[in-house]
Amino acid sequence: YYPESDLADDACWGLANMYRRDQDHVAAIETLNKLIFTWPDSTWADDAHFAIAQEFRAVDDEEGYLQALEGLVQRYPNSDYCARALAMLADKYREVENYEAAIAASEDLIARFPCSDYLDDALFCIAESLRHSGRPQEALAMYQRLIEDLPGSSLTNRAMREANTLARNLRGAGAQAPALYNVEAGNAGEAAQEMFNYARHQQNFRQVAEAVQT
Repeated sequence: YYPESDLADDACWGLANMYRRDQDHVAAIETLNKLIFTWPDSTWADDAHFAIAQEFRAVDDEEGYLQALEGLVQRYPNSDYCARALAMLADKYREVENYEAAIAASEDLIARFPCSDYLDDALFCIAESLRHSGRPQEALAMYQRLIEDLPGSSLTNRAMREANTLARNLRGAGAQAPALYNVEAGNAGEAAQEMFNYARHQQNFRQVAEAVQT
């Protein structure tokens, strides 16, 4: 072995990928960990963090998956993987109903990578987390932001449906509600602007949220 060689980290990365191709997840994780801790400044280090997260996901190790993604975000904030890792973190936190962490990861993604391809995922994750946290007005505003800012997103129609459901619930609770989106038309139109004005100017958010929950 030649651990001091300039090619040692490349060899370790190649070996890890061989294990990954063979679906030997345990060996892949061990080899990737060796790369990360032996050569933390390697050009492959962020790749290794992301790869190890995928390996943990393959073996349903939720804790390892989250730790690998968090390690990538913290240690390599300028990595090309960082925005994707934040989106994956947010999605997993939402899946396990840790909505505060999901919102925090999504907001971090939006603040650090405002032009990211994962911006729509972050907005939708925030909206869904707010909705499940019993904060319908804030969720409504976030759905509207996604619909207005990213009308071409694959999540837009789903956001419209969720916004429509929230609007109907508000009406059922006796609150003023905006016009519904025309989901089949696939665009926000005047209803989107009305929805936005409503969410922005509605003053008594807490009272309505309590009414929806009762």
